[in-house]
Amino acid sequence: MPTDRNGDSTRQGKTTAGSRRPGPPTSRVPAEPAYHVHSPGGIDETGINVAFRADEPGLTSKVEARLTYDAHKSPDDLLFHLAAFMVDENGTVPRHDPYYSVHHAWIRSKDLSLFRQGRRPHGSGSLDETIIADLPLVVDEIAKVVFVAYIQTGAVEHKFADVVDGLVTFSEVLPDGSTREFARHELDADYGDGHRAVIVGKLIRRAHPAGADEWIFVESGEGITSLIEAGDLFGVKFV
Repeated sequence: MPTDRNGDSTRQGKTTAGSRRPGPPTSRVPAEPAYHVHSPGGIDETGINVAFRADEPGLTSKVEARLTYDAHKSPDDLLFHLAAFMVDENGTVPRHDPYYSVHHAWIRSKDLSLFRQGRRPHGSGSLDETIIADLPLVVDEIAKVVFVAYIQTGAVEHKFADVVDGLVTFSEVLPDGSTREFARHELDADYGDGHRAVIVGKLIRRAHPAGADEWIFVESGEGITSLIEAGDLFGVKFV
């Protein structure tokens, strides 16, 4: 596949129908999402999938990843969640410590930089599920934060084709508390047979000459079988 689980991939999503790539920004708050990571109907494999141009400042404060879908049109027993794994240069959580991740059964990372809120483990509560990444709190040994959308295993084995209007959006949290959406991934059935999870994208740490680190966003769209396989990839053992 054109993606790499631990490195920067070379796959870029197409813009949604009728949209276009914006020109150089005149401010940090564009009128519409600056980058469409993936939309149903195929993926363009010729571009570079970094959400920010080299001359655009990276992310330095908080990032909000939000998972939504149409629960009224999707199966009633569908349990759909968002997870994040904090990995080092080796591509695994430090010392295989599972608390450097958040998912439906764990809401806060060990270093307190990731916080998950919204839908509860059994699917009740808010239909939106959000993970906040407080980037200044991320410990130095973390090189990437990897986001995974997944269907929780249950009595009925649902697949992505059962999810109606599934969407993961990524936004920068601005100083006044408002958000600026910069990327989105529309979830569909393109990830491969038997795949009930997808690596949606990654925040990658980038050293800055001025001293403070910046982060850039890289899309993925790589289908995997389950949250358990994601754990195997990133060094977290689910029991």
